[in-house]
Amino acid sequence: MVLFCLLLAIFLERVLHLGPQWQFHWYMQHYMDRIGQLSALAKLKDSFAGTLVVIALPAFAVLVWLRLVEGMLFGLVTLMSWMVVLLVCFGCGFYRRQYKSYLKASCRGDEQACFEFAKVIEHTVNEQDHRSLPASLGQRLAWINYRYYGALICWVVLLGPAGAVFYCGCRYYLAQSDNEHSGDAELADVPVDDNAGEEVVELETVVAPSDAQRSISHLMHWMDWLPVRVVTLGMALVGHFNRAFPIWLEHLLDMKLSAREFVYKVGDSTRDMDASSAVCVAEATHMVSLVKRNIVMMLAMISVLTLYGWLS
Repeated sequence: MVLFCLLLAIFLERVLHLGPQWQFHWYMQHYMDRIGQLSALAKLKDSFAGTLVVIALPAFAVLVWLRLVEGMLFGLVTLMSWMVVLLVCFGCGFYRRQYKSYLKASCRGDEQACFEFAKVIEHTVNEQDHRSLPASLGQRLAWINYRYYGALICWVVLLGPAGAVFYCGCRYYLAQSDNEHSGDAELADVPVDDNAGEEVVELETVVAPSDAQRSISHLMHWMDWLPVRVVTLGMALVGHFNRAFPIWLEHLLDMKLSAREFVYKVGDSTRDMDASSAVCVAEATHMVSLVKRNIVMMLAMISVLTLYGWLS
């Protein structure tokens, strides 16, 4: 069940052009707006325990639904429920379109367009330092892949769709908490994609966190502790193992190192070291190829676990 649903969900997410209604943040945004309109529930978001309850409710609802439909139509309803939940949780179509636009701009030699698309993906890109673009963008792409695919695969294996929904809920809450309303092309947690109409995407802008935000961030740190080490180990295995594995091993038991820094350190050790052009896409494409191979390897490992009966 786990392997089949993961394979089919990732395949469909890559092949189909899914609209905003198939993106997790679209549902979470409407859910949070509804919570904010109910005065009895709005106060829950003022505390860590209340915020945790609000985030956990969708995951609990998914868990209850899966229990209710268990065995219906010879398991077909359960299978379809898994597929719908995974399709909603997976995916970063906005980032993928921006990356493709970045590649097209690079192919035609449009340096300014490259920076514009790169800034959407990695908003800390320094236009004055051309050499920083390929490395910075490559690191960001590795982090996006971890957040939207690698970590979710780990949580699906550990706790099923409910675990993936809870992880996505925490991810959404932190992204929403870290952004301010700009009043024009941005929403509270996401900017509007001109190509997708209504679709939006999470960005990260540093603001002063509340106690609840710090607590959720701390929780997310521990939720990422095991998945980030599993995913980056795969990156080391399919990348430059001699360079990446010592770095992975050095930080393996580091409890304070954030998941983002862990991905950046291991990912940086696998990238090509000679790219210097502002519009060079070698490192970005290398990183994308690396993380794709890593996802394939993770699915292969899940298939092995399934064959040996450790996963159902």
